Amino acid sequence: TPEKKQSESSRGRKRKAENQNESSQGKSIGGRGHKISDYFEYQGGNGSSPVRGIPPAIRSPQNSHSHSTPSSSTDLTMLKLAALESNKNQDLEKKEGRIDDLLRSTQEKLSSREKSMQDRLRLGHFTTVRHGASFTEQWTDGFAFQNLVKQQEWVNQQREDIERQRKLLAKRKPPTANNSQAPSTNSESKQRKNKAVNGAENDPFVRPNLPQ
Repeated sequence: TPEKKQSESSRGRKRKAENQNESSQGKSIGGRGHKISDYFEYQGGNGSSPVRGIPPAIRSPQNSHSHSTPSSSTDLTMLKLAALESNKNQDLEKKEGRIDDLLRSTQEKLSSREKSMQDRLRLGHFTTVRHGASFTEQWTDGFAFQNLVKQQEWVNQQREDIERQRKLLAKRKPPTANNSQAPSTNSESKQRKNKAVNGAENDPFVRPNLPQ
């Protein structure tokens, strides 16, 4: 209808007018606002850029340090590296010494264990023996004690054999031999006494007999 068309056209005109008013207000606000350069504080110089106003010492601190102390930084790094290297060498020496000690101790343990096993076989050892519901330790002689026992038994047997042979020889000896030897020894002793008293048989100077 023509009324509706007129109302729509009037609405479109109102919107255009509102948009124009908003754009004009934004321009006025932007014209009244501060410039970007106003937000930077200039300490020196009248240049348009903020970098020109900053002093050279503040502008490039890294460049100044890099130009002033390169040798001192290298010296410090070299000292640190030398200290680290010396510490590592000391740690390596300690570790090597510890490893040597452990190897020596293990070798000593093995040798002592082997020796104890040999002594166990040679001297003897305890063995657990079960007696009913209880267990007891029983000593078992080694081959050294067993050999000693065997030698002692052999010595005792030899002693018994010698004693038996001596008794047999005493029984076999004739008893008359002792009796015949006894008078002969008595007569010889009497003759020697007479010779000593009367002198020799061929001696011309014979001692006279005593008067009776």
